[in-house]
Amino acid sequence: MTEKMARVLGTIYITFTGALLLAGSLSFLAGGHLARWQVGAALVLSLGCSWTAVKAYFPATAGRIYLRLTLLAVVLAAVFAAVSGWVYDISYDGQVYHQEAVMELAQGWNPVTHILGSQESPSAVLLNHYAKGPWIYAAALYSVTGKIEISKVFNFLLMTSAAAFAYAALRRSVGLTGKQALFGAGLLALNPVSLYQSLSFYLDGQLASLLLCLLALLCLAVFDYDRYIMGNLIWVIILTVNVKFTGVVYIVLGIGLAMGWLLASGRKQVAAVLGKSAAAGLLAGILLAGYNPYVTNTIFFGHPFYPLYGAGKQTMDIMSSNSPAEFLSMPFWEKTDISLFSYSENELGQTRPVLKIPFTVTTAELKPFLYGADVRIGGFGPWFGGVLLLAGLILGAGLVYERQSMSLAGGTCLAVLVTVLVNPEAWWARYVPQLWLIPVLIVLGAISAKHRGLRRAGRLTAVVLAVNIAMVALPYALGNYYCTQAVKDQLQTLARRSSPLAVYFGDFTSLRLRLEEYHVPYVALSRTERVTKQQGTDSLELRRAYLEQVEKNRVVRTFF
Repeated sequence: MTEKMARVLGTIYITFTGALLLAGSLSFLAGGHLARWQVGAALVLSLGCSWTAVKAYFPATAGRIYLRLTLLAVVLAAVFAAVSGWVYDISYDGQVYHQEAVMELAQGWNPVTHILGSQESPSAVLLNHYAKGPWIYAAALYSVTGKIEISKVFNFLLMTSAAAFAYAALRRSVGLTGKQALFGAGLLALNPVSLYQSLSFYLDGQLASLLLCLLALLCLAVFDYDRYIMGNLIWVIILTVNVKFTGVVYIVLGIGLAMGWLLASGRKQVAAVLGKSAAAGLLAGILLAGYNPYVTNTIFFGHPFYPLYGAGKQTMDIMSSNSPAEFLSMPFWEKTDISLFSYSENELGQTRPVLKIPFTVTTAELKPFLYGADVRIGGFGPWFGGVLLLAGLILGAGLVYERQSMSLAGGTCLAVLVTVLVNPEAWWARYVPQLWLIPVLIVLGAISAKHRGLRRAGRLTAVVLAVNIAMVALPYALGNYYCTQAVKDQLQTLARRSSPLAVYFGDFTSLRLRLEEYHVPYVALSRTERVTKQQGTDSLELRRAYLEQVEKNRVVRTFF
């Protein structure tokens, strides 16, 4: 595949995803809701944009190349959709509120005109005030397929776009061969955070893929920008600022650093074009696609990142209960250092992570990746700490023996590091997934060097990175496979019941879709507090009656 063919492949998925988000958001602003036609419109726009790019890049063979790329994109999307649809999301947040948000949007909820109440959703605060990008395009696809799990396909689509743009950037910037660039793009795109969230509705993996898209497109823009690169950059900005609140910070900082470098190096024309494209993306991303939550949060609650900021005493604290006890009093740099060089684990009750000898691994260290999604300590894989040390040595040697080629990798890594250090919770891998890029970029710089020793060191470290990826991906795939099998077996057993099943869903209200998918007759039990409020029943008597009902009906408390 050529560099420009990779650009077109990345364009297909990025444009489709971005158009879905923008179409849904504009519909909300107009007082409407998500509709099936929006998926068709986004698909037509995506294919149209890719056709325009193919004609510009390959005027003599446009038809043949367009057919090949479109067929490849369709086949990949079909495979990804099949895998996503077969595997159940077993993550906590995915089942508690991400799927709930997708369901609400697909069923007609307009977040601009209607604020959800706690009686409508146990996670109403999060649904009302968090960024909604991935929920919107997942809900749009769900409304067409009728299978919510298929909507996880965007994790894979964005990873593919990231790999495609990274491949193009590596071919264009450092002159790697096709095979080297393909391997390098794989290392960059197969971020452990992206991998162990790929079968869930978590959003950090998508953020990782979009940040890689941003970096690759900025690199292409520096060397040889055109309207197609800038168009993709606008879509990436729109998507990134609507994935998570941190997306806004990373975009502003990343674009600012890139423009600063361009101006300092005398590339004023490129800086001007980049500035206009970034402004267009930010305005469309925040004022249109992100009207809710950014504008509504600011107008009604005084801060765009409410309720994580600006809520006074009611500010939501999501870190105290998720951090090791000793981390609460540590400076951010110490927490990050300990997390990167400790055994991989995901225990909420731990007091202090355990430091390890680099490149050692135990069976216990692989267990957190069985279910993945939010591995807290050592979240980039068992060997990542050792890889960081090797990458540091390679960079130091490169700046001595081959300063010119390694300076580009070093400068890019420094910019990425700045975006990491602005996050006070950088110890948690899923909050700074871009940290993965730093050692990979150094390794790729070494592979492209003329110095034989540097090339060998780069190749060896690249193999180590691949093994680290495998130690994350294989347990995650196996864990999700066996958990999905167990869930399906249980649902099949429940489907054979002759009487309705009494179910207390608690916060996991989205799991009713699984019961309905298997035609399991059920009766949902309300929360005790809610029934007390609605009926005015004495709380003690109600609790006693509730417990009797639980015992009588053998209530299934779901987490399947």
